[in-house]
Amino acid sequence: MLWLTRVQSNSMAPTLPGGALELTRRLWRRTPVRRGDVVVVDSRELGRHVVKRVIGLPGETVAIEAGRVSINGQPLAEPYASRSVFTDTFHVPAGHYLLLGDHRDASSDSRSWRQPYIARAALIGRLIGRGWSWPQRGLPFAVERPA
Repeated sequence: MLWLTRVQSNSMAPTLPGGALELTRRLWRRTPVRRGDVVVVDSRELGRHVVKRVIGLPGETVAIEAGRVSINGQPLAEPYASRSVFTDTFHVPAGHYLLLGDHRDASSDSRSWRQPYIARAALIGRLIGRGWSWPQRGLPFAVERPA
């Protein structure tokens, strides 16, 4: 199943500017989720769908020191991420993921959520198309959203 997702904020900029429409593919229960995937999350905490990048996988330790991310002690190359001053360590439980926005100091993500670890079932789609931008009104076709 495919649909279009409108990015609602600038938390993924410059990769995905606010207002961009992105082609999204459903993540089925057995679909693998990889680090770096940009996903649509059904956030119960926020009461809406959000778009974030998968950084921490189940069972990993994610350390962020002055914005630099390392996974189990190995630095993570992140050419897409903006600079940040954030520092903390996360131990991702089994069946869960740690998600961050690319515009780190302007993103509401796992670092600030009450429940920082996102269950696999809450990951509903993976963005597969990038760079489309249409105004809020006057789309050339209907926008479908998952149920």
